[in-house]
Amino acid sequence: MMTALCRLLIAVCCLCGISALADPLPLLGIGRVSTHVTDLDSARAFYSGVCGFDEAFDVRRADGSVKVAYFKVNDHQFLEVIPGLKSDQVRPMDGFAILTDQIRKLRSMLEARGLHPGKIHSDSDGSRGFNLTDLPGQNLAFLEFVQYGPKSLAGRTKGKYLGPHRLSTRLEHVGVIATNFDAAYDFYAKTLGFNETWRRLTVDRGRVILDHIQMPGTSEDVVELSNQTDAKTPLTRNRAGEAAHFALTVSDVKALMLRVNDMKPGLRETTPHYGLDNRWNFNLFDPDGTRVEFMQSADPAHPAPAVVVTPADWR
Repeated sequence: MMTALCRLLIAVCCLCGISALADPLPLLGIGRVSTHVTDLDSARAFYSGVCGFDEAFDVRRADGSVKVAYFKVNDHQFLEVIPGLKSDQVRPMDGFAILTDQIRKLRSMLEARGLHPGKIHSDSDGSRGFNLTDLPGQNLAFLEFVQYGPKSLAGRTKGKYLGPHRLSTRLEHVGVIATNFDAAYDFYAKTLGFNETWRRLTVDRGRVILDHIQMPGTSEDVVELSNQTDAKTPLTRNRAGEAAHFALTVSDVKALMLRVNDMKPGLRETTPHYGLDNRWNFNLFDPDGTRVEFMQSADPAHPAPAVVVTPADWR
């Protein structure tokens, strides 16, 4: 027979498990996005020359070649640019990192939620982190959780490489291709504790097209799920570059467009438009087709509806 002590221990364990799921994860916002490029010099001309982000540091191989270059958005957010994109690699942007200041606690909490995080390791840039690769319903290679320390390259360059020509100073959201929308949504909303803030539906309300889910904490950073469930055609580089993207905030999209046009960069771009989330949007594309979205802050006089319905044939 089960003793009173055994029953008590089981009850305590159950309560601990419930608490682990109820407590919000210690997440500080998007730390960096990782995108592959064919040619680093061309990428530099775009990310530094056009977007104005300083190349704060890089990590090199034994032969002296650049393995990863880091372009700085602000002291906490970086664009991780990796040369060597293969011609048959459909999705250039293959992962992103979420910042934390409690790496061990976070890993334990994720284990308690039934996930299988990798071991905590020191990256070549001096930060500490771990990866999740069991990402249900997502066309994404990895989700990383990272903690910058004072001795990391991010920590040692704090306050530096914040040039005045940056087109934006905040990375707001990351676009993720959902190959199984329900599974991807449950991963972020139910397992990680993200909160849905906005969704875009087909006109018959039978299918989600886009979904914005905001991470817990004070950052207000967002993952945008692009629903490609049961896609009838294979994912192309062009479509992958549009959907697997990242977005930065600006105060005035029209002024941004004029500024970019004055540079005459000769790159693919789109005309600013007023999006269904009531925000001005302006897109640039890096030399390998990854979309860099610039979004104007929300207009308080025109708040975005929680649900937007759009024609069923919208892609």
